[in-house]
Amino acid sequence: MTSALAERSISRIRAASAAKRGFIAITVRLRTSWRTSNPRIIFLFIGGGHRSAELVRHINARGLADKFVFLPYQSDEALKYSLSVPDVHWISLRPELEGLIVPSKVYGIAAAGRPIIAVTAKGGEIARLVKAHDCGIVVEPGNVDDMVKAIIQLSTNTAAATVMGQQSRAMLEAKFTRRHALACWTQVVDRAM
Repeated sequence: MTSALAERSISRIRAASAAKRGFIAITVRLRTSWRTSNPRIIFLFIGGGHRSAELVRHINARGLADKFVFLPYQSDEALKYSLSVPDVHWISLRPELEGLIVPSKVYGIAAAGRPIIAVTAKGGEIARLVKAHDCGIVVEPGNVDDMVKAIIQLSTNTAAATVMGQQSRAMLEAKFTRRHALACWTQVVDRAM
């Protein structure tokens, strides 16, 4: 990531970041409210995904290209900087995948000390972490109204977003360090023997 891009992004991105895919319906709902309530709300998508081209088509068809920035996957060296650019991260997981995976980006976001908008099943692992550590807002997939509220809330209440980001980092340090992971694996191996 070039420093010019980082400077431009930091000065404009105020609300959310997502990777790979997003809710196209939100672009329709927020079209007017973005322009009137907070013109600084920008979505940053880093990476790709099987629905990226579809998302770009919908964004362009609705005249929202100025609200979205798409960047390629970042190198490992640039990852810490790209995770720190947004003020809020958006993580989505389809409900049918709950219990099978936890997107690893949760840990990178927590390391960056940013709040999370978790678009997941309310009873899933990511939602449980976000609620237990008060490090973001949980929105059920398909609930566009709650997603709009979450984006606007975090973009206008920066003090709350800052606290949630600090709690996100605290969650990582309390539960997900290498030491914690090694202790868990040691327990699994001990029980197996």
